[in-house]
Amino acid sequence: MVPNKTIAIASLMVLLTAAVFGSSQAADVKTEEVVTGVDVVIVDKFIRTADNFIVLYDASGSMGRPYANTGMTMIEAAEKALKGKNALLPDLGFNAGLYLYTPWQVFYEMQPYDKDKFAEAIDSLPDTETAGTFKGQPTPLVEALENIDPILAGVSGRTAVFVFSDGTYKLPASKKRPLEVVKALSEKYDVFFYIVSTADTDTNVQMLRSLVGVNPRSRVIPFEWLLGHPYRTAGALFTVKSIAFVSEKTESVVTGITVQNVTFEIDEPNIRPEDHERLKKLGQFLKDNPEADVLLEGFTDATGDEYYNLHLSRRRAFRVAQYLMDNFDIPRERIVIQWYGMINPIADNSTPEGRAQNRRVEVEVVGLN
Repeated sequence: MVPNKTIAIASLMVLLTAAVFGSSQAADVKTEEVVTGVDVVIVDKFIRTADNFIVLYDASGSMGRPYANTGMTMIEAAEKALKGKNALLPDLGFNAGLYLYTPWQVFYEMQPYDKDKFAEAIDSLPDTETAGTFKGQPTPLVEALENIDPILAGVSGRTAVFVFSDGTYKLPASKKRPLEVVKALSEKYDVFFYIVSTADTDTNVQMLRSLVGVNPRSRVIPFEWLLGHPYRTAGALFTVKSIAFVSEKTESVVTGITVQNVTFEIDEPNIRPEDHERLKKLGQFLKDNPEADVLLEGFTDATGDEYYNLHLSRRRAFRVAQYLMDNFDIPRERIVIQWYGMINPIADNSTPEGRAQNRRVEVEVVGLN
């Protein structure tokens, strides 16, 4: 999810002109004098990266513990995070399902996504006291994963499964472990997993990490990354070709920084020397604006195997992230990393010049008010 960026209405034509004709600057910090007025939203293109999504929600007793210094419990924070994600999710024709698995209960049967109805389903989710009898017990994670098998069988296309979990689980009568079930689902269906982790021990953290090793689309998202930052899991469902927001204020504000794509040599994840200067400007901007996050999206050209390219695009995005962490001490939690392989080309893959443009990491600063 991409939050609003304040820019002046007077500079809107300048922004559009730059989008069409490009810019000769590698990184350009934007500061505008803005006045109170009408909000304007311009969206070029949302590109769906999944066709369906399932949320497996945890209301076990462990979710009743306090969450940091927010005054909320973990489950209250989880519900708030879900509401934020739903509010900003564009309707791209998804099918969606929302299920409690402690104990199993359907709150939004898999069906075409309706933002308002999904919001009502989130509002009806129980707390740790009303959910059931799982307080102090390992959760039935294996059964929950097995329960989504027929759901996955009933939809077509790619499915993202969001699982809230602390990494504990009850061994079922079948003696199956979560990794065994996740592997079986990944072999049968076009599915990947975003594990929203509330794990608080190394053993449980490692268990959750093992689950996302089943395919390169899956990943673990620390719970604390989600609240207040719904765009941090946006890449599971969509990516944005380009987007601009206008929201006027009566003050001079820094509105963002424009950074050209970081491009790469063939089959190469290393940053080219000529890209260092623009990344230095980006790193300094992030250091000077600690409220901002940076979104890094890795892509490849269309040469080679899909899964290989997914791994390569991941390595490219992480290499840019490592540069920012090593050289500017940008905390890892401020860097949102997504990777998509060969989807969403910006140039013709049939020419060497086009392929060179597609081997890229797109950079966007997000989180500025």
